[in-house]
Amino acid sequence: MIENSNVCILLVDDDLDWLQLIQLTLKKEGLNPVVSVNGADIWEKIDACSPKIILLDIHMKGISGETFCELLKSNPATSHIPVLMYSFNRNIGEVAERCGADGYVEKSLSPKEVKERVMQYV
Repeated sequence: MIENSNVCILLVDDDLDWLQLIQLTLKKEGLNPVVSVNGADIWEKIDACSPKIILLDIHMKGISGETFCELLKSNPATSHIPVLMYSFNRNIGEVAERCGADGYVEKSLSPKEVKERVMQYV
């Protein structure tokens, strides 16, 4: 278990059920999951918590996850932040590679498996 509850993990998704499940799983590990449900406040949340990693859905209202990832990775101030994209979409690996994400997670994975992927970056 992580001893520092200040380790911020940014979760970006408009699927509230999935967000809640992953958020609870990460909190049990002593992490500080911060949630963005519409993508409009992602930059503010990045500035506020300096996330160790961002879990980013490819399908969001407003800005797409793919577009946001491209913007994040092209900005020298944020390009170092690892991004794991996730979706039920079968071509998530292609999308993640195309936009410069560090990896991807299928939403069909269990919360435990998602947590294990996140912990590789913490």
